[in-house]
Amino acid sequence: MRVLLIAPEQPDLNQVPEIRTISSQHHVSVLNGKVSIKDVYQECRTTNFQVIHFATHSDSTGVALSDGEMLTAQDVA
Repeated sequence: MRVLLIAPEQPDLNQVPEIRTISSQHHVSVLNGKVSIKDVYQECRTTNFQVIHFATHSDSTGVALSDGEMLTAQDVA
């Protein structure tokens, strides 16, 4: 399975175990560190993924990326 794993820098999250577990079971591309909406769009334009997995915080407004940027449900669609 081809997975895009998005793990923007979050000082209160240790995403390494999650990245390692998913990477050991699937073919994974990882966006980590500073991640913007533009980065996500660019990665999705170049590769067809069966799954997009977010290793970050979220709430009703969207998924937290870097520098307070939120990826909304509309952005994902």
